Amino acid sequence: MPWLLLVPLSLVARRGVTAIALVGAVVTLFYVSGFEVPSPSAIRTGAGAGKALRVVTYHTDRSVTLAQRIDTDLLAWDADLIVVQDCAPEVGAAMMAAPPGRAPYQVFLESEFCVATRLPMRARVRVEGTRTEGRALSFAVEWSIRTR
Repeated sequence: MPWLLLVPLSLVARRGVTAIALVGAVVTLFYVSGFEVPSPSAIRTGAGAGKALRVVTYHTDRSVTLAQRIDTDLLAWDADLIVVQDCAPEVGAAMMAAPPGRAPYQVFLESEFCVATRLPMRARVRVEGTRTEGRALSFAVEWSIRTR
């Protein structure tokens, strides 16, 4: 971050500029970067420790070879959420047919995207944009910091 250099330099160059540099650093840290200070109760109880949301994105370029190994890949990735872009119909069908015991995912096929999640879906998967201009996928899943 440039503020790591600017704040000390402002102390050396002009003390009047230090307040502006500090305000800029705080705005960048909390509002731009999204840094959050954990609450004291979360620190004491260790809430959130050991639980990370694991997301895998995979751009297949419409390749069908992934379909042959998708059930073992899903298991190996061990992700909470998987989004496959340019998903060939064969890959989507293989994801849907993956044995439930080996890959416990809900699978959603939407346009050229395949979404597999083990989290409860809160909002339907939706594709926005056009194929020529670029597309974006939007949906919401429920996730908490409790461990599995």
